[in-house]
Amino acid sequence: MRESGYAAEVPDKTAKNVVEKEEGLEVTWQETGHKSFFPWEWLENNMEKKPVAPKYAFWGAEIAKNPPSVHYDEVMASDAGVGKWTAKIREHGFCFVDGCPVSPEKTEELLNRIAFIRETHYGAFYDFTSDLTMKDTAYT
Repeated sequence: MRESGYAAEVPDKTAKNVVEKEEGLEVTWQETGHKSFFPWEWLENNMEKKPVAPKYAFWGAEIAKNPPSVHYDEVMASDAGVGKWTAKIREHGFCFVDGCPVSPEKTEELLNRIAFIRETHYGAFYDFTSDLTMKDTAYT
């Protein structure tokens, strides 16, 4: 609902003085001399937050010399390792995990660190090899 009246009738909302205090900001208003106090937490929760553009790295063939990678032990040991892995995926679009044991079980454990594996009619997780003689693309 719109307020009635003219813009010229709106009182001046200019700050005359702003004082930074330990608990927040104290504002003295130009027109009335009234003092308002805004706690830091309130300011943080109510300020306009501008979204930060994600960092993307555009790459070409040169990335083969130094591809984004993390070590398996780091990813499995901590959430910080998972964060490093997912940050590289977000930035580059992919990330190698070095040192992963060569077994379907360890690969499944690794993938479960990033998200749950969706169940399909093939099962939740299955091992496959590239076989071009198969007619079903799920096996290639």
